Amino acid sequence: MLIALATPVACSRGDADEHGLEQAVRAYLTGMAAESADENRAAMARLVPTADDFEALVPGKRDALWAVWGPEAERLVANAPERAQEIRDVMPIVAVRSVDLRKDAPLVLATSLSYLPPDLPVRGVAIELQKGERAASAFVPVRGRWIWVWDLERLGSIVARASS
Repeated sequence: MLIALATPVACSRGDADEHGLEQAVRAYLTGMAAESADENRAAMARLVPTADDFEALVPGKRDALWAVWGPEAERLVANAPERAQEIRDVMPIVAVRSVDLRKDAPLVLATSLSYLPPDLPVRGVAIELQKGERAASAFVPVRGRWIWVWDLERLGSIVARASS
Protein backbone atom coordinates (compact mmCIF):
# COMPACT_ATOMS: atom_id res chain seq x y z
CA MET A 1 0.00 0.00 0.00
CA LEU A 2 1.38 3.41 -0.92
CA ILE A 3 0.58 6.18 1.49
CA ALA A 4 0.57 9.59 -0.14
CA LEU A 5 2.26 11.85 2.11
CA ALA A 6 0.99 15.21 -0.78
CA THR A 7 15.05 26.89 -3.19
CA PRO A 8 18.67 31.20 -3.18
CA VAL A 9 18.11 32.10 0.58
CA ALA A 10 14.46 31.02 0.36
CA CYS A 11 15.61 27.57 -0.74
CA SER A 12 17.51 27.27 2.49
CA ARG A 13 19.33 24.08 3.21
CA GLY A 14 18.77 24.41 6.97
CA ASP A 15 17.35 20.92 7.41
CA ALA A 16 18.14 19.78 3.88
CA ASP A 17 19.93 16.68 5.08
CA GLU A 18 18.71 13.11 5.37
CA HIS A 19 18.13 13.48 9.11
CA GLY A 20 15.96 16.60 8.64
CA LEU A 21 13.91 14.81 6.00
CA GLU A 22 13.49 11.75 8.19
CA GLN A 23 12.36 13.97 11.08
CA ALA A 24 9.80 15.70 8.84
CA VAL A 25 8.39 12.38 7.60
CA ARG A 26 8.26 10.91 11.11
CA ALA A 27 6.54 14.05 12.45
CA TYR A 28 4.01 13.86 9.63
CA LEU A 29 3.17 10.20 10.33
CA THR A 30 3.02 10.75 14.08
CA GLY A 31 0.66 13.69 13.61
CA MET A 32 -1.47 11.75 11.15
CA ALA A 33 -1.66 8.81 13.58
CA ALA A 34 -2.95 11.06 16.38
CA GLU A 35 -6.58 10.74 17.45
CA SER A 36 -7.15 14.49 17.14
CA ALA A 37 -8.50 15.76 13.80
CA ASP A 38 -6.74 19.08 14.43
CA GLU A 39 -3.40 17.28 14.85
CA ASN A 40 -4.04 15.33 11.62
CA ARG A 41 -4.69 18.56 9.71
CA ALA A 42 -1.67 20.29 11.27
CA ALA A 43 0.59 17.38 10.32
CA MET A 44 -0.57 17.54 6.72
CA ALA A 45 -0.33 21.34 6.62
CA ARG A 46 3.33 21.21 7.73
CA LEU A 47 4.23 19.00 4.78
CA VAL A 48 2.22 20.37 1.84
CA PRO A 49 3.65 23.28 -0.16
CA THR A 50 2.35 26.83 0.06
CA ALA A 51 2.14 29.47 -2.67
CA ASP A 52 5.22 31.14 -1.15
CA ASP A 53 7.10 27.83 -1.34
CA PHE A 54 6.43 27.71 -5.09
CA GLU A 55 7.62 31.30 -5.49
CA ALA A 56 10.86 30.33 -3.75
CA LEU A 57 11.26 27.19 -5.87
CA VAL A 58 10.41 28.70 -9.27
CA PRO A 59 10.42 32.52 -9.05
CA GLY A 60 7.74 34.20 -11.11
CA LYS A 61 5.67 31.03 -11.56
CA ARG A 62 3.89 31.02 -8.22
CA ASP A 63 0.39 31.70 -9.57
CA ALA A 64 0.58 29.04 -12.30
CA LEU A 65 1.89 26.39 -9.90
CA TRP A 66 -0.45 27.35 -7.07
CA ALA A 67 -3.45 27.16 -9.40
CA VAL A 68 -2.73 23.42 -9.67
CA TRP A 69 -1.28 22.48 -6.27
CA GLY A 70 -3.22 24.97 -4.13
CA PRO A 71 -6.68 23.38 -4.34
CA GLU A 72 -5.13 19.93 -3.93
CA ALA A 73 -3.17 21.04 -0.85
CA GLU A 74 -6.31 22.53 0.70
CA ARG A 75 -8.20 19.29 0.05
CA LEU A 76 -5.39 17.19 1.55
CA VAL A 77 -5.36 19.29 4.73
CA ALA A 78 -9.14 19.33 5.05
CA ASN A 79 -9.42 15.57 4.49
CA ALA A 80 -6.46 14.56 6.65
CA PRO A 81 -8.66 13.18 9.47
CA GLU A 82 -10.32 10.81 7.00
CA ARG A 83 -6.90 9.33 6.16
CA ALA A 84 -5.70 9.11 9.76
CA GLN A 85 -7.04 5.63 10.47
CA GLU A 86 -5.16 4.09 7.54
CA ILE A 87 -1.97 5.59 8.97
CA ARG A 88 -2.78 4.29 12.47
CA ASP A 89 -3.37 0.83 11.04
CA VAL A 90 0.18 0.51 9.64
CA MET A 91 2.19 2.19 12.40
CA PRO A 92 4.79 2.11 13.88
CA ILE A 93 7.57 3.30 11.59
CA VAL A 94 10.45 0.85 11.14
CA ALA A 95 12.65 2.91 8.80
CA VAL A 96 12.65 5.99 6.59
CA ARG A 97 14.97 5.93 3.59
CA SER A 98 15.47 8.39 0.79
CA VAL A 99 17.01 8.41 -2.67
CA ASP A 100 18.18 11.16 -4.99
CA LEU A 101 15.44 11.64 -7.59
CA ARG A 102 17.81 13.61 -9.82
CA LYS A 103 19.90 10.51 -10.42
CA ASP A 104 18.77 8.72 -13.59
CA ALA A 105 15.50 10.67 -13.68
CA PRO A 106 13.11 9.74 -16.52
CA LEU A 107 12.65 12.46 -19.15
CA VAL A 108 9.41 13.95 -17.82
CA LEU A 109 10.80 14.19 -14.27
CA ALA A 110 14.16 15.48 -15.55
CA THR A 111 12.31 18.25 -17.41
CA SER A 112 10.52 19.29 -14.23
CA LEU A 113 13.74 19.12 -12.22
CA SER A 114 15.43 21.44 -14.74
CA TYR A 115 13.22 24.30 -13.51
CA LEU A 116 14.43 23.90 -9.91
CA PRO A 117 17.76 25.20 -8.60
CA PRO A 118 20.38 22.66 -9.72
CA ASP A 119 21.85 22.20 -6.23
CA LEU A 120 18.44 21.70 -4.57
CA PRO A 121 18.11 18.21 -3.11
CA VAL A 122 15.08 16.35 -4.49
CA ARG A 123 14.44 13.16 -2.57
CA GLY A 124 12.16 10.19 -3.00
CA VAL A 125 11.12 8.64 0.31
CA ALA A 126 10.35 5.04 1.19
CA ILE A 127 8.75 4.37 4.55
CA GLU A 128 8.89 0.91 6.00
CA LEU A 129 6.17 0.35 8.54
CA GLN A 130 5.78 -2.52 10.98
CA LYS A 131 3.23 -4.20 8.76
CA GLY A 132 5.64 -4.08 5.82
CA GLU A 133 3.92 -1.27 3.94
CA ARG A 134 6.05 1.31 2.20
CA ALA A 135 5.33 4.75 0.81
CA ALA A 136 7.21 6.81 -1.74
CA SER A 137 7.02 10.51 -2.59
CA ALA A 138 9.08 13.50 -3.70
CA PHE A 139 10.36 15.99 -1.14
CA VAL A 140 12.36 19.21 -1.45
CA PRO A 141 13.71 21.61 1.18
CA VAL A 142 12.32 25.12 0.93
CA ARG A 143 12.24 28.03 3.34
CA GLY A 144 13.72 26.01 6.20
CA ARG A 145 11.55 22.90 5.97
CA TRP A 146 10.99 19.85 3.80
CA ILE A 147 7.83 19.85 1.70
CA TRP A 148 6.07 17.13 -0.23
CA VAL A 149 5.58 17.87 -3.92
CA TRP A 150 3.30 15.09 -5.15
CA ASP A 151 3.20 14.57 -8.89
CA LEU A 152 6.41 16.56 -9.31
CA GLU A 153 6.48 15.47 -12.95
CA ARG A 154 3.72 18.04 -13.69
CA LEU A 155 5.85 20.99 -12.68
CA GLY A 156 7.74 21.21 -15.98
CA SER A 157 4.69 21.36 -18.22
CA ILE A 158 2.96 23.90 -15.95
CA VAL A 159 6.01 26.19 -15.90
CA ALA A 160 6.54 25.80 -19.65
CA ARG A 161 2.91 26.80 -20.35
CA ALA A 162 3.18 29.77 -17.98
CA SER A 163 6.34 30.90 -19.78
CA SER A 164 4.83 30.89 -23.25
